[in-house]
Amino acid sequence: MESIYQHPFRVRYCDVTAGGTLRLSRLLAEWQETGMVQMEQFGQGNDVTLRRGLLWIISRQNLHITRLPALDEEVILRTWPGEMRHGLFPRYYELEAADGTLLAQAVSQWSLLHCDSRTIELRPQDCGVYLPPAVTGRELPRSRSLRAVDTDHSGTFTVPYSFLDLNGHMNNARYLDLAQDVLPRQTLPLRDLQIEYHHEILDGETLTWGWTQQPLENGTRFYFQGAIADQPCFRLQMDYGE
Repeated sequence: MESIYQHPFRVRYCDVTAGGTLRLSRLLAEWQETGMVQMEQFGQGNDVTLRRGLLWIISRQNLHITRLPALDEEVILRTWPGEMRHGLFPRYYELEAADGTLLAQAVSQWSLLHCDSRTIELRPQDCGVYLPPAVTGRELPRSRSLRAVDTDHSGTFTVPYSFLDLNGHMNNARYLDLAQDVLPRQTLPLRDLQIEYHHEILDGETLTWGWTQQPLENGTRFYFQGAIADQPCFRLQMDYGE
């Protein structure tokens, strides 16, 4: 079985922002779908893991963007798994233009969650889960963990039913929709994104979010984080610049 999977994708009207480029949450959702298709080919899709009482979840994502594709542009989505360590499955992604130009790269960290206890399975090999890793030399390195920061803007958000996925919690891509709804609109393009998911957020739960920003040499960095009571739920960093 080939360890690198790719397929073509045309940016549709429903996929773009008001600016006419691919919506960031749609890119993350499409990459996630691409990863799930490959895991199904490996015999480790949700239909298999659910029978074992397990769910695939994403706990961390890093993304670097050179350019986001525009409406009606044909691109190639590519993904491959890295080597599993300590119960964590790294997965790498690329977005390529029709002429072969690399538009974006990402790395995400996948884990298996027990449906009943909502705890992480630390020895997935004991559950018969294995993904053959690949090494291309183009893997985006993982960044350091994000620290909690002091924020100077805050608010609350209640998770609607439409934000849930098969796992019954707020889908990873929806955090980007929330961030871009809350944070000030930027004229500079987004270049780098890092998200950490610390605790799942369920249907109808209300979290308190906060954000702050700091200048970069040629742009702006935003920190955005959320918690329920004293439980951190996510941390996010977005760098805009030339």
